[in-house]
Amino acid sequence: MIHLAYDSARQELAVTWDSPPPLSVRNCPEYAAFFERLGQVPGLRALREDLHEAFAVPYAQLIEAFSPVLPRGSVECQTAICRSLAAHAARSQGQGLEINHHQHPFDTAERAWRFILNQGRFADYFFNRLAWHLAPTYRIVTPFPLHVDLESASTCNMNCPMCYRDMLKTTGQMDFDLFCRLIDECAASDLYSVRLSWRGETLTHPRITEMIAYVAARIPNVSFLTNAFFIDERICACLVENRVSYVAVSFDGIGEVYETVRAPAKFAESMARLRMLRSMREAAGSLLPQIRTCTIWPAIRHDPGAYQQTMREVADYMVKNPYINFKGRMTLKQGFVCQYPWERIVVGWDGTGQCCTGWNATDIALGDARVVSIREMWHSPRQGEVRRLHQEGRRTELASCRECRHGSQGDPDVTIDEIVGRRW
Repeated sequence: MIHLAYDSARQELAVTWDSPPPLSVRNCPEYAAFFERLGQVPGLRALREDLHEAFAVPYAQLIEAFSPVLPRGSVECQTAICRSLAAHAARSQGQGLEINHHQHPFDTAERAWRFILNQGRFADYFFNRLAWHLAPTYRIVTPFPLHVDLESASTCNMNCPMCYRDMLKTTGQMDFDLFCRLIDECAASDLYSVRLSWRGETLTHPRITEMIAYVAARIPNVSFLTNAFFIDERICACLVENRVSYVAVSFDGIGEVYETVRAPAKFAESMARLRMLRSMREAAGSLLPQIRTCTIWPAIRHDPGAYQQTMREVADYMVKNPYINFKGRMTLKQGFVCQYPWERIVVGWDGTGQCCTGWNATDIALGDARVVSIREMWHSPRQGEVRRLHQEGRRTELASCRECRHGSQGDPDVTIDEIVGRRW
């Protein structure tokens, strides 16, 4: 959502929004409160005609101005980054690093902004995004990860043609006590966001409603991926009551295309499930959870407008992703630097921790979360080695990174029929 640059001489950040906030959202209480406090920061200056579009601000003064409204852990994280930038000549990792390169907005600027603002705690979100960009760009290791993925379940009811799940040697569901202990550690460090998913269908966990209630009471921003097949009245009530931040629904195409990709789901039934969630949310007078739908581009490339028009009824925001061929040949991106080692920790259902969402990254495992803490994984020698090899341009010395599809060229011209033909 933002682009950042750090000026070492001025010790200030230059912040530019991907899409400036439209006039229609500037009176939103979350944004108005943020901008009012921003306006009090000494040294704030506009980089364009409209301060809302782009601004420069002394980093230390920005942190000081927002410290009263940020969690302690967030202030410590920002302070650590600020001190690191000030103490060393800030030099970015160059063109090989593309923050969030795999995400492609597919909606209007107003809907994108409302999707973020409606989740609440916009100041927390903004500072998390600062760290999300600054840490990997300037190779700064923060005190605690910026985000944690906990795989509630790697089990799934679908066998989608673009998925790698059939290649997993084992599948299962996370132990509830382990889950609670990990959430407690995250909460103690004032972690901003936790996602309850990775390789499987979140809602297949038999205790998922208990897990949602536990994490939502302790972590500001909670989300998960789902194919929506198991969304029913009980799940909807849980999501609304616990004010889950957003649900990311994998919804590839519409009509027959959707049913081909997402079998055994039926298009009309899945739409009805999302309508029910929206209806129960509105009946409760709430904006949460927000609903984000995501489609692979080949499933809609023949008529993207039809997808947008259809899904606007149930989605608060829509995104599209490129197709990743996990099975075929690939061409590595030269000079690619992964952002993940400086941003997140991922813990699989069995407790195995790693620094990314690579599905077969066993050679960069960071330990067993049943005996090693998330913080210990984050500062472990193995994690440090992964970071070093990436910043030195030697990532291919790691087997999992060498075989990682996120660091390869995409397959932009593939058709949905070809994808279905490649079913694992």
